Amino acid sequence: MKEKKFGMSAFHQIAKNPKHRDKLKDQLASAYERRLDGIIDRIASLDDIFTIRGEYDKYFDEARWSFFNGYPLATISLSCICAERLLIDLIMETEIKANKHELTEEEKEIVFSTESQPKRIKLALGFKLINEKTSRLLKKLNEYRHKYIHPNKPITIDVVEDAKDAIVKLHKIVTKCFPFEIEPAEKDELTKAVISDFFKQSEGISSDQEDKT
Repeated sequence: MKEKKFGMSAFHQIAKNPKHRDKLKDQLASAYERRLDGIIDRIASLDDIFTIRGEYDKYFDEARWSFFNGYPLATISLSCICAERLLIDLIMETEIKANKHELTEEEKEIVFSTESQPKRIKLALGFKLINEKTSRLLKKLNEYRHKYIHPNKPITIDVVEDAKDAIVKLHKIVTKCFPFEIEPAEKDELTKAVISDFFKQSEGISSDQEDKT
């Protein structure tokens, strides 16, 4: 049986009606369950990603979960937004001298914040705030920005692979520009703790479900 597709306006009307809310929840849960294998495959396809700094959780987590849930255009858009934010913050937080004069926050805002991303990348590289490798990563994300956010031709079938590449490149930029020092042994212990906590939570959910039956 072919799955029926409703316009967002129809969903809006169904969701507003208290009589239909439970049925809508059941249908959405079923639809999500059918997608779970793909979601888990996408989660497994990425290497370990440790969030580096709290203020980037929103951008980074939303980009990752857009990829996990199978929304490649959202993944690319959020990755590009996060990359721009990272570069601007890196510039604003670093002491920069020009002709022996240390730029003030206001001067940096005038010079950097109003520039385009390619110019920010060039200036950051010139002031040695980033290296050539990070510069190439940022430039590639900017290419994706123009390819998908400001397209001058139809979106290609490469969007899924591009989305994965974007989130991987974003992770490399984060770990390079805002490193979180952690020893391999510490990382291993942290991984074990996360897995252990996951199973404890899973067991707790199962117990709660059994108590309700």
